[in-house]
Amino acid sequence: MRALYWFAFRGIRVEKASRIAEELADEYVSDLQDPAASAVLAADEAVVITASPTFMAQPWLERFLRVPRSNIYGAELSVSNGRYTGRCTAPIPLGMEKVNILNGSVASSTDGAVVTGYGDHPTDVPFLQACRRGVLVAQLPYIPEGLEYVAPFPFDYTGLVDKK
Repeated sequence: MRALYWFAFRGIRVEKASRIAEELADEYVSDLQDPAASAVLAADEAVVITASPTFMAQPWLERFLRVPRSNIYGAELSVSNGRYTGRCTAPIPLGMEKVNILNGSVASSTDGAVVTGYGDHPTDVPFLQACRRGVLVAQLPYIPEGLEYVAPFPFDYTGLVDKK
């Protein structure tokens, strides 16, 4: 992932990258899957932890799924002279790093919160096991103990699209 971010973002102006992320929001929302999207919309307070760069995830998660920017945790890229350097300022949220972020987020500090996690990759297993309910939305060779599998299906996003 670090190499991918290095090649994809190194030297790109932050302003331009942010503008592109805003323009791609409609494309991202058209690729949403359930049950995760509906769960985010139904949550009293949703927290999203993703390996995607934060600046890419924030526009569409905030606009369409109403997740506050402060509750979106992603890969943080360093900036120098108004441009991305391609380097990450912290570990990319994968594996146990997602657990660390979850434990430091508003989700873990809210009394009585029912934390349900959704994941689609084997690296999500530690995170899902740290949640009260862990849901895999991708078929793995086996279902790790304590998790459940729910087949993903396209989310009907038509009511969410609010062409700016």
